[in-house]
Amino acid sequence: MKVDVLRETEYYEAQSKQVSKLLEIVATTVGGIMAVGALFGALNTMYSAVSTRTVEIATLRAIGFGAFPVSFR
Repeated sequence: MKVDVLRETEYYEAQSKQVSKLLEIVATTVGGIMAVGALFGALNTMYSAVSTRTVEIATLRAIGFGAFPVSFR
């Protein structure tokens, strides 16, 4: 019979090591998916903001404003 003497904290740490790794993988995966979704949401918002101002942007560019001043107007 083999007996190991461990502190309570060490015992629970050893018991929960595999579950901890699994939860870390799941959290990283879900966080990555959410980050990609947030990126696409921001791109969609920027695209719609620019598409509603195309006439205004074209007018400002036609009368001589550069890209930098037009983008911060």
